[in-house]
Amino acid sequence: MANHTPHHGPSSAAAAAGESRGLPATAGSVLWMSTQPHPPEWLSFAGTAAGWAIIPYEPRQEHAQLALADVVVLDARQDVGTRLVLCDQLRHKLLALGVPVIVLFDQDSSDLRMRALRAGAADCIGPGQSDQECAARVGTLLRLGSLERATRHQADQLRRQGQVLEQKVAEKTRDTVRGRDAIIFGLAKLAENRDDTTGHHLERVCAYSAVLAATIIGNREGVNAEWADVVERTAALHDIGKVGIPDGILLKAGPLTDLERTTMQRHTVIGGDTLNAIRLKWGDNPFIVTAMQIALGHHERWDGRGYPFGMSQENIPLVARIVSVADVYDALTTARPYKTAMSHSDAFEAIVAGAGTQFDPDLVKLTRGCESQFAEIRARFAEQVTPAERP
Repeated sequence: MANHTPHHGPSSAAAAAGESRGLPATAGSVLWMSTQPHPPEWLSFAGTAAGWAIIPYEPRQEHAQLALADVVVLDARQDVGTRLVLCDQLRHKLLALGVPVIVLFDQDSSDLRMRALRAGAADCIGPGQSDQECAARVGTLLRLGSLERATRHQADQLRRQGQVLEQKVAEKTRDTVRGRDAIIFGLAKLAENRDDTTGHHLERVCAYSAVLAATIIGNREGVNAEWADVVERTAALHDIGKVGIPDGILLKAGPLTDLERTTMQRHTVIGGDTLNAIRLKWGDNPFIVTAMQIALGHHERWDGRGYPFGMSQENIPLVARIVSVADVYDALTTARPYKTAMSHSDAFEAIVAGAGTQFDPDLVKLTRGCESQFAEIRARFAEQVTPAERP
């Protein structure tokens, strides 16, 4: 650049590079992008004095060179249009790498400077600027580029560390949830086995409940996949309160007296109270709250004639209404010593007939769309005739 003042030698250029911000110059890499193999003297002198590595641009090694560079000096003193197009083409790549670009011109033109800035340049150098100023501009951008790359590197490290921690937390959470589910299901099985049943009543009720819960996702506020998953898992606890019913009533082969039936119906309250005690100890965990609603409400009826509280319609928690349909369907389609199993179609007719009296009518409409899924679940968990199981 002929107009640069000639009296500045290597020492003055180095001083400019080091003193531009009152700090010693920081070593780094400068990518020289030009059709000329050698950079101007001021840049060579400043690079030598400050310890910059001046890298001549090789198009075939562009990716590797850009990865190493802390600042790019783009020579647009010849063929300005082509060089600015190149600057624009590299804009997003350099932005992603955090590498600033400074453009050299051989004419003083505000239009050229604006074109360069719009093409992604961070600064421009034109005629009339001293060697000291040119070196200082490059040095400043080099330090900023080095700082940007170091910051990005640290951010990447932190992000990777965060991902590792998230993965470990997720694995730990999955292990905890699996352990919780295994314990809960084991306790539910203990309650079920007191009724001398075999087969897969709990598994089927959970599966039917999951199908029904999935049909509601997106149709009601707060109903999502996570909620449906909780419903599926907590449905296993619907009869947990049977652990508190005397064997003489729970296992009685003949009809129950009115007093015995009233005692049997208390399994809903026993289950709800047991789960509520856990809630009071550990707080309002969604899993426990949902399980408590199911245990207390799965024998309530839409018309208010159910038990234990005689709740009706929307006052019955949605999760309890879902499990009620699932539990009754399973009872109807399961053979017992005192009755034969209903066919799938007959059981569905009974469910539909109970819409608006025993069951939530809107939920029954959704249930009708799940007939094939219910049939598949029933076939998958097919069981032999078992001793009486009372709802």
